Amino acid sequence: MEKINNSVLNDRSNFNKEGGIFISLLVIILGLVIVVSLFVWLKQPLEVKDCEKPLEFDPHCLAMVRQDVSYCDNKPDAESVKLCYDGAYMTFALLENNPDECNKVKSEDWKNICIAIVSDDISSCDKAEINSNFCKDVVNRQLPDEGGEDLMDFALFIFALKDNNRSLDVCDQQKNKNSADMCKAIFSGDEEYCTIICNAAER
Repeated sequence: MEKINNSVLNDRSNFNKEGGIFISLLVIILGLVIVVSLFVWLKQPLEVKDCEKPLEFDPHCLAMVRQDVSYCDNKPDAESVKLCYDGAYMTFALLENNPDECNKVKSEDWKNICIAIVSDDISSCDKAEINSNFCKDVVNRQLPDEGGEDLMDFALFIFALKDNNRSLDVCDQQKNKNSADMCKAIFSGDEEYCTIICNAAER
């Protein structure tokens, strides 16, 4: 009987030792997994949501507020740079009521639209192959029936400039947040409106 009891005690002792070793190994393995996971996570680039990005300024907006088209060169690609230059020169023509500024616009369509609107010369609208109906509507002081929100917002902006109305209330009527903020920046001269914000197309 004593031998049996000793055998049972030895078995329990061996079991406790083996169990302790197993638990120790499990703890070490779990610790290594946590350390490796943490290392991998830290090595990954930090994902920044659009709304958490540092403030950026729209070069197109700055070009018009500062009346310096060189800011357009900071746009990301050649097509964006070209559109920025054309938009800036057209805005300058409207601000100064000077059709000569329209001649700096590279796009023949928008050059003719610019001349038509600044000079109140509807015949120049027919020289534009695209957006000629928009041009005629604006010259006739009517909101465009086609072209979407962007052209609608542009028409409201043009009407305000033609009326020498710099009220920010006009800008608040625009649907696109980018258009509204650019309008406010130009009317007020406040470059803070030129900041690019998240969900800019939503209102």
